[in-house]
Amino acid sequence: MHSCPSGSSSELIKHDFHQQEVEKCQQCLGLWFERGELNDALSIADNDHEDIELERSLGDKLGTSERQCHVCDQSLICYQLMKEFEIEIDTCASCHGVWLDNDELEKVVHSPAVGQALLELNKPLTSALGSFKLCRKCQ
Repeated sequence: MHSCPSGSSSELIKHDFHQQEVEKCQQCLGLWFERGELNDALSIADNDHEDIELERSLGDKLGTSERQCHVCDQSLICYQLMKEFEIEIDTCASCHGVWLDNDELEKVVHSPAVGQALLELNKPLTSALGSFKLCRKCQ
C-alpha cells in the first residue's frame, strides 16, 4: 500500500471513480490517478463530453508542489487545471500520475463543460452575432 501524497499518515485504498480503479486516501479523501485514468474517468463521467484529454491540456505550470509522488518519490508539479479556471492539480513529471484533493473532484468532473463555456464566452462578439443586422436607428 502507498501513503497519501497530501502528507496524511493514511494509506491509499482502491476506489472506483467513474469506472476507474484509483487510489483514495481514507483520511483526506483525495484521489490518485495513474497515467490516463483521469482522462478515462472524465470521458465516462456524466459531463456531456467524451474522449477527454485533460491530462495533455493542462493550464499554466504554477511550480513545485509540497506533495510527493508515492510511486516515484519525486515532488509533484502544480498546474492550473486549465486557463481561466482557478483549480490547481498536482501531477508527477515522471510517472504522469495526478493527485486531486477531495474538494476539487466535482469541479474537475465538470471542467470539460466549463472549458467549452469559456471558449464560447471568449469568442469575438462579431462571430457570435453572425448575420445579425442593425436596425435603421442603430446604423
